[in-house]
Amino acid sequence: MMDEVISFPYRMCIFVDLNFKNFNMGIENKKSVLGPFLIIAGMFAIFGFVTWINSVLIPFMKVVCELTETQALLVATASYISFVVMGVPASLLIKKVGYKKGMSIGLGLMAVGAIIFIPAADSRTYSMFLFGIFIQGAGMTILQTASNPYVTILGSIERAAQRISIMGIANKAAGALASVVLGGALLSGIQQVQDVLPTLSLAEKSEMLAVSASSVVTPYTIMAIVLAVLAILILFAPLPNLDLGEDDAEEGDSTDDSTSSKRTSIFQYPYLFLGVLALFCYVGVEVMAIDTIAAYGISLGLDGSVASQFPSYTIGCMVIGYLMGIILIPKVISQAFALRISMILGVLLVIGVVSTPGEISIYLVAGLGLANALVWPAVWPLTLNKLGKFTKTASALLVMAIAGGALIPLIYGATLDSQKMSGVADQSKDVVAIANETRSYSSNYNGDAQKLNVDTINLKLDSVSLASAGDNINSEAIVNHVNTAKGRINKAYNKEIGFDTDFSNGVYKKLLQGLAQTGKSYGFIKSSKDVYTYAANLPNKSKVNQAVDSILTILVEAKKVASDDKETALVSEAIVSFEKVKTGLLSKSELAVILEKSSSKLFEASELIRLSSRQAATFSYIVMLPLYLYILFFAIKGHKIGLEED
Repeated sequence: MMDEVISFPYRMCIFVDLNFKNFNMGIENKKSVLGPFLIIAGMFAIFGFVTWINSVLIPFMKVVCELTETQALLVATASYISFVVMGVPASLLIKKVGYKKGMSIGLGLMAVGAIIFIPAADSRTYSMFLFGIFIQGAGMTILQTASNPYVTILGSIERAAQRISIMGIANKAAGALASVVLGGALLSGIQQVQDVLPTLSLAEKSEMLAVSASSVVTPYTIMAIVLAVLAILILFAPLPNLDLGEDDAEEGDSTDDSTSSKRTSIFQYPYLFLGVLALFCYVGVEVMAIDTIAAYGISLGLDGSVASQFPSYTIGCMVIGYLMGIILIPKVISQAFALRISMILGVLLVIGVVSTPGEISIYLVAGLGLANALVWPAVWPLTLNKLGKFTKTASALLVMAIAGGALIPLIYGATLDSQKMSGVADQSKDVVAIANETRSYSSNYNGDAQKLNVDTINLKLDSVSLASAGDNINSEAIVNHVNTAKGRINKAYNKEIGFDTDFSNGVYKKLLQGLAQTGKSYGFIKSSKDVYTYAANLPNKSKVNQAVDSILTILVEAKKVASDDKETALVSEAIVSFEKVKTGLLSKSELAVILEKSSSKLFEASELIRLSSRQAATFSYIVMLPLYLYILFFAIKGHKIGLEED
């Protein structure tokens, strides 16, 4: 048995035997255990909620702060690096102020991190967002360092593993809730925002991104208030005092049969360092499986509100894995065997992800949660086996392995960015051909060139050709120029057919301001506005006809239920406005025809680029394969290397 409690700043405790001779638990019976147990379970739920919000923040930040994939994944880096940076300071703080005060300080620091999001959103400053995430991570480090020991002492040592698993389930359930609740608030319509940005002027773009960024203010204000209240309440919570006897036990004291008595240096334990590397790899793949899946879904064309649900699927698979571990380990299978099976599953799933269509592969990414579930509780005891007097030092090294969650996602992001640009380069000839064809349409326009803004559009199309010339293809420039040209052509088309922003403001502003929300037709009008917003941002203008027909159908229904003459008149006026648009679509001007052809062609070009991006996003999960293979090596052989040496 080990001589000290091993406390570490992470989401889960470890499956190890502990010596309780120095504990002063302050617990007299089972009833007195229930209250503290529920409080600590609540703390683990908070860990999960705040940690796994990252899966939503990554795609959200990518759009509102206009980031590359690698830059967006700095969200995970800022969160996880705090565990490493704050590990030792957290332990020192708790030793000085005690466990309850430490938990209160941790909650308070997390509240401060949430508050930082408010000025960050106001200024759309990515570095400030990252600072807020880091501060929240620092608070979680303190909170977890203080909370973890309670899990083991709140009951018998024989049932410690069960309690640890329950805490893991509470953690993951809250994480799933976070991705669903905040995902709906932050990611709904985020892809539409990204699509429409190229159509906007700098001022319009800044305004739209500011509005999008402000959507974090309300949830993070609520989060800050809740965390601050909990920080105060925890001081009065009925938690037992802990006296872990940390100063009484000498690190060199060992009563077990470990090989430590025959070794003089931690470097004489090869399996320890192999285990640290295995945990480094594991934290990386776990963070990737949860934090990247929402962004992956959006890259596949899923709406943000739908994509935001997928982190909960991954987490759900992890919970299933926890439950299987509780049932099967060690009665049916050993920890080492469970780890082998999990890693074989991980390898097979990664191969499946990179070799199947995106619609299927995203579910395979979610399935990685099942492969990951038992790695953490298996790697810790295998790595700490028979270390005796070196256990404390080894535990500190394992804590440092959490840096995998900060670094490995960046490797994935860099791979994804590289693959995206490589894919665009491969499609560059086809994209240039489409751009040149589009250019010919506008060049042959005989009307008012200023009305079309021919020079500006052609300049962007020429830039596509220039970015594709020579051996050094500028893939990023191609993407930007195609999207900008497409956006400007779409904007010009909307204006030509009378379907532009001025039209929208003239019709819907009058409608929605003139009608009370309690009015019978209000719901129809709101639905009509949603269809309009969708149609105005359609990349393929050939579908605008259908959208206008749908709007007219909805407005006719709204007129039928209008409750008074004023309401009827307003809806009738809107119908007339859209009928004019319909007439314009049926008898298009020369300019409208040219713009529609151009839009259709540039839509083809952007789809080629989008396809390349999707393929890149799928293939980049190959980064996980060597990580799973290494953990498999550790499970089969690595944990035994040096174990039997005298």
